Amino acid sequence: MLQAVIHAKCSWAWEYEDLITSAFFGPLRYLPKEDVRLILQCLFDLRLDDIDGSDWEFEFWKRIECDDRSYVEPDLIIIANGENGKKTALLIEVKWNAGESGGQGEHQVTLQARAVKKEYGDKLIPVYLVRNRAKAEKEFEGTEQPDGLKIVTWAEAGRKLRDFQENEKHKPERKLTEGGWAWLEDAGTFLKKMTGLVFTGFPDASDASCMDISLVGRIFYSPFRGFSSPGFHCSFPVRESIFYRDGG
Repeated sequence: MLQAVIHAKCSWAWEYEDLITSAFFGPLRYLPKEDVRLILQCLFDLRLDDIDGSDWEFEFWKRIECDDRSYVEPDLIIIANGENGKKTALLIEVKWNAGESGGQGEHQVTLQARAVKKEYGDKLIPVYLVRNRAKAEKEFEGTEQPDGLKIVTWAEAGRKLRDFQENEKHKPERKLTEGGWAWLEDAGTFLKKMTGLVFTGFPDASDASCMDISLVGRIFYSPFRGFSSPGFHCSFPVRESIFYRDGG
């Protein structure tokens, strides 16, 4: 599916969160262990130097029982062996177009983190991968959040991959294997197509100098927050959608 999005063969893909999760993370299962470690470090600003990673395990949508006999189903759990046989579980809950995970009671990610910690023990790293950081942070207001929670936006992840690629491509010896490098290029292009990750928003929507551009993709929330008012004169052509923020 990465290739289908890159070559504009499935413009509808951005509406399906689970397909995006599978397309983006699924190929990591087939990469060498060191490639996986470096990519995860890059994506989520992690320090995984103490992880051996001899048997990375990828659990997509695993159903785990909670203490109250209800169940959670995290989008992805990545498990690696560390020193002395201890496990590190990376919990990744993905949000794309779905509604927020908060609401009444405990946050979905908090419930998942507790269940995953009980299931795998040892070290847990919870990651909430979202489109809008401000919205995600607001979901945790007045409620408990998991220890060490990392909130990462898709656009941030895309820029990290792009920067890693730029830093590595001119080196005589790259850190990634050919397979890892191929994933890096495809995943970066995929996120650029899906999020407009290079676009960082207009400094001032009333500034006419900002309007002399052509936009051929979608403009999303992060870090772009939308125009405070859709009433200004917009003279540039837009093929897809501009999302306005709700408040001023």
